[in-house]
Amino acid sequence: IYDVPCDKLSALVKRARLPRQIDLMSVDIEGGEYRALSTFDWSAHEVRVIVIEPGNSCFSKHKNLCAELLKAQGFCLVARRAVNEYWVSDPIFRQTYCL
Repeated sequence: IYDVPCDKLSALVKRARLPRQIDLMSVDIEGGEYRALSTFDWSAHEVRVIVIEPGNSCFSKHKNLCAELLKAQGFCLVARRAVNEYWVSDPIFRQTYCL
């Protein structure tokens, strides 16, 4: 077990001075995915594509909390490959790839 300094995803994005529109966000935090996504300031940034490796934090009973959160933010799942899920929110991507 290691102690690792942590910060909210929004704080990291702000500190990195990323633009409002983020083309690709990859989330693989070994069990911290839901917490990172649930504390992200979705009103400050428009994320077009998210690749997530859903860890244990995403699942509660029979629910995928990460999927529910992303759907509530306007994302749709377009693919699952190996351990990763690919989500899109961009209107053109949604029209092309979402069922």
